Amino acid sequence: MIGRGFWSCVVLAVFFAGWSTLDVARAAGQPAPHGPNKSKGQEKTKAVPHVTPQREAAAMKFAHQYHPELVALLVYLKENKAREYHRAVSDLSKVSERLAQIESRDAGRHKTELKSWQLKSRIQLLTARLRIDPEDDALRAQLEKALTEQANLHKSVLLAQRRELAAKLKALDAQIEKSEKDRRKQIERQIESLVRRKKKDGKNPGPADGKPATATRPAPKTFPQPDIPGSPPERPQVPEAVSPT
Repeated sequence: MIGRGFWSCVVLAVFFAGWSTLDVARAAGQPAPHGPNKSKGQEKTKAVPHVTPQREAAAMKFAHQYHPELVALLVYLKENKAREYHRAVSDLSKVSERLAQIESRDAGRHKTELKSWQLKSRIQLLTARLRIDPEDDALRAQLEKALTEQANLHKSVLLAQRRELAAKLKALDAQIEKSEKDRRKQIERQIESLVRRKKKDGKNPGPADGKPATATRPAPKTFPQPDIPGSPPERPQVPEAVSPT
């Protein structure tokens, strides 16, 4: 007689890797059900995911550390179902890498994301086991507890987001209030800054009326004339204005 632990691994493999009914029957050593084997032809067309030894070791370490119940499944898949094993290892390594990236940026968020993954994985495991024995009240109670924890975690994430948004709104309100109080001073400073900038831009301003200045011809050089008795005094020469071109 096949033990419950073996069936747990088989049903969990179905749940995670998408085994067909024929695969389950063969893994259990039972006759295959009637009907065409559609998944067998599809299985031939699927490429086996390539997993390096480093990623395989990292995935197994991750499973041992954060979800030990998956280790037995991985061992079973490795010995009996290489394609599903590599797919599972690939998925676990991606999760591990994503969480490592989050941890390097935000330790608090990493803790929440890790807890979320653990709950999701445990819910999948309990669901698979409960499908074997729907009348198992203990499994049903564990599933209910896990789902409750998942709901509480989701609520805590939403509350944290609300606190973060409330803090941002409070900071914006303080900036608006400060801007209202200092508005007059800010405008005066802007005026002074604009005026100083204008003076620097025009160091040699023209006439106030905006008309160009009239150029004057330099006065010709004159030499003193001897005074002749009885002659009228010489009139001073006035420089002629030069019209602008």
